[in-house]
Amino acid sequence: MNPDVLQCRADGSVDLLTSWRARDPAAIGEIYRRYAACVREVVGLRMGRGLRVAADSGDLVQELFVALLGTPPPLEITNESELVRYLTTGVINQLRDLHRAQNAEKRDRKREVALDGVLAQQSGLPAPDPSPSQVSMSREEYRQYLEAVQELPEREREAVILYRHEGVSSSEGARLLGMNSPAAFRTVVARALAKVTIRMNGP
Repeated sequence: MNPDVLQCRADGSVDLLTSWRARDPAAIGEIYRRYAACVREVVGLRMGRGLRVAADSGDLVQELFVALLGTPPPLEITNESELVRYLTTGVINQLRDLHRAQNAEKRDRKREVALDGVLAQQSGLPAPDPSPSQVSMSREEYRQYLEAVQELPEREREAVILYRHEGVSSSEGARLLGMNSPAAFRTVVARALAKVTIRMNGP
């Protein structure tokens, strides 16, 4: 299994953004179908272990996309990688709000567990597609991959997320991580993915 494959890519995102800004419900449904699994994947990799259980719940992803029905994206979002980052940030903010609420008062865990398909039927949204990682890997490989990425040093983990899961360019990745060149970003990504491959393949 080769983990060095760019993820969370799809055609037509610019048209979807235009339709979303026109408040087209069909466009919102298509965004949910395409990106819900990818966004949850990125959130799970970025957040600490204490919040990853909440990230696995369909409730939070559902709340995010329902909220988007009446909230067109900012005009500065013009491409797919920016869209994925925008959606991911929204879910992470909700997770942090939930974490604060849970610290104040424990929620009924039964409310936290729901299948995406059931939630989609309730809201009229389509069930989300699996992420590219889920499609390209077996269940066990996918679990091993997520664990390997989560155990990377923070800078390397973020570089992998940006490159593989959010699809940013090397120049944008370098800018976001405060690096002095795209080549430096590519070097960090290559080193991180080598570590992931070694971890997945074992000693």
